[in-house]
Parts: sequence; C-alpha cells; structure tokens
Amino acid sequence: MRYLLIAIYEKTALLGSIILIVYRIFLPYIYKIPYLSSSVQIIFLIFWAITLIGGMMSYLFPYIRTPKRPLKEEGIIRTFYLKSDKIIMQVYCCVFGAYAIFYLDRVSVLFDYLMLLLLGIFLGYRMAVRANAYSLDEASKKKQAVKKESHTR
Repeated sequence: MRYLLIAIYEKTALLGSIILIVYRIFLPYIYKIPYLSSSVQIIFLIFWAITLIGGMMSYLFPYIRTPKRPLKEEGIIRTFYLKSDKIIMQVYCCVFGAYAIFYLDRVSVLFDYLMLLLLGIFLGYRMAVRANAYSLDEASKKKQAVKKESHTR
C-alpha cells in the first residue's frame, strides 16, 4: 500500500498543480457554469489528500523509489529533451514578441499569465542548466582529486 500511495503521489502532484493554475486563471468563467466549481473543488480535495498522504509516506520511507523507464532511442520525448534548449528559447521569444508588438496585455489578463508562465519556465530552465553544469564541475573536481591521491600513494 505504501508503494502504491507514493507512486500515485509522484504521478499526480505535478498534474494537480497544473490543474490548479488553470482553474485559478479561468475562475471567473467557471463560476458562470453551475456545479462546475463544486466538482472541481472536490477534485482538488482529492489531489490535496493524495499529496498530503503520499508526501508524508515518501518522507517517512525514503528508500521507496518508483522504477523509472529509460528513454527510447527514437521518439518524440527524446527529441524534445535533446532540443529543449532551442524549443524553450524560441517559444519564449516568439510569444514575447507577439506580446510586445500587439499589446496583448491590454487585450486580456490571460496573456499576462501566459507570459509569467513562460518566463518562469525560461528562467527555471536556465537555472537548472547552470546548476547541472556546476554539479558536474564539482563532481569532476572530486574525481580528479581522488585520482591525484591514488597516484601519489
């Protein structure tokens, strides 16, 4: 049961966050549809319970890991992963250009949210790349130090 709860938690935590952001953006429109707001709130209550229980279980049992599948040799996910730098940069630049040229901030507040989301993705990706480069650099320094110690003995 612990394995199942942690696996569900790992799969639904990000999905619940994305749905919550979309829900908050479209909240004025959702209130116009009867019973939709209540049903979405019930779904969020379920996501919250899963996140709370699964998060506690993963904290209490850190040795439980869900198996990860390796990337296929050919496939769309691998292509997106390998070209993510170019994709994120081009999408951000194109949307920012359209946002600035067509004054989309005056059209709807949804474009402001879109720009905030894309800016967060862009900056988050940049930080992740730098952190990865730093950690690889530190790992190679430690490896070289171990090699020097073994050669001097």
